[in-house]
Amino acid sequence: MDLSKKMIQCLGLEKQIKIIHGDESGLRVLDWNLVLVAALAEPKARIFQTLRKILKERKTHVPVIFRTYTGMRAVLYKPVQPGDIQGFSIVKEILPMGRVNNTTVFAELDE
Repeated sequence: MDLSKKMIQCLGLEKQIKIIHGDESGLRVLDWNLVLVAALAEPKARIFQTLRKILKERKTHVPVIFRTYTGMRAVLYKPVQPGDIQGFSIVKEILPMGRVNNTTVFAELDE
């Protein structure tokens, strides 16, 4: 988390981006317009189920971005499964390049 905060500060985005440490239940009481789910976040199905409920309650469409493992990393760490993101549609995937190990996925709530 310290590295993430340092990176945000180096980019000059500390007023636009706030890192919240905790589980997805805290999202209910926060004001946010985008969420990024870390690749190691668990349990994935519960996280996306909670996000789906919150977004439906708020009647808003905001980007949901998540990181997942592909290739050999998917052998070591459990990637996001299609059942985990039930109720969301994938808009775009950015596959890893170079020394990056995670695929970044942009999703939105199904209508």
